[in-house]
Amino acid sequence: QVLSEFREYASEVDITVVRHSVRAIGQAAIKIDRAAERCVDCLLELIKTKVNYVVQEAIVVIRDIFRKYPGKYEIIISD
Repeated sequence: QVLSEFREYASEVDITVVRHSVRAIGQAAIKIDRAAERCVDCLLELIKTKVNYVVQEAIVVIRDIFRKYPGKYEIIISD
């Protein structure tokens, strides 16, 4: 439920709101283990939008997720 709200905010026009929502998705992935996979999937969908500032923020967040879960999500690099 909350993840869908953050995803919706990530498609806003206001860059600050977008950046904060992408960071919130990343924080959810880092702090809630069972939500991590859904959060990563959401971040990948946001990257596919190819909106510059969304992609930039999502990559920074994914880097932090890689640090938290080493060896678990690196497969997405090949996608």
